Amino acid sequence: MYLTPMIHVIFRRAMILFLLICLAVHIAGLARPFSTEPLWSHIVHLISYSACLYCIVRRPGVGWVIYTLGAIYPFIYHARCTWSQYTVYHHYAAICILVVILLPAGIWLVRPRQTV
Repeated sequence: MYLTPMIHVIFRRAMILFLLICLAVHIAGLARPFSTEPLWSHIVHLISYSACLYCIVRRPGVGWVIYTLGAIYPFIYHARCTWSQYTVYHHYAAICILVVILLPAGIWLVRPRQTV
């Protein structure tokens, strides 16, 4: 099932904006640490989000593979963050939930197109 062209364009632009914000947050985290996340984790996030952004912007032939590999670390990191926030503090981390939802949803933008 394909999204209508207008929804596809809106979702693509929203994902690009989302990934740019993710990159900015982790660049800021390298420049001025604001959490207990180690520096190496910010670097891995930057590489991962850059790979995902590249696949959405350029759509290489195997973009879905690169996107999936790039999304694995941030997805696992933020899913674990969501779970620990809930179990320890009994509230949800909205940013982590957003990452956990949007990264898998982004695969629709880079999946191979089927010709009918």
